[in-house]
Amino acid sequence: MSKFTTVMKPFAAIGLLGLVLTAPGCAHSIGHMDQAQTEKELVALHDEWGAARISGDVAFLEKFYGQELRIQVTDGSVVERKDDIALFDRVGKGNLEVIKPSYIKEST
Repeated sequence: MSKFTTVMKPFAAIGLLGLVLTAPGCAHSIGHMDQAQTEKELVALHDEWGAARISGDVAFLEKFYGQELRIQVTDGSVVERKDDIALFDRVGKGNLEVIKPSYIKEST
C-alpha cells in the first residue's frame, strides 16, 4: 500500500459515513417536496371535479370517474357511475327539474 492510500483511507471512510448519514435527510426533503406537489395536484383535481359537476361537464366526469365508481348518498342509497353522470348531463343541458349545485365544498 502506498503512503497516499494509507493516509486517504480514513478520510474516504469518514466521507462515505457522512454520505450514508446525510442521504436519508436528503431523501426526506425530496419526499416532502413530492408530497407537497402531490397534494397540490389532488386539490387541483378536486377543484376541476367540483367545477365539472357544477357546469355539467360530462366529458370531464367520463374521463375522471373509474368504471367501478359507486357513490353512497346521504340517504344511504348507492348511485351508479352512469346515473351520476346522467344527472350532471341533464344539468349541463339546462334541465330545470334537476337540482344543480352552485358550489362544491370539501367537508372537514
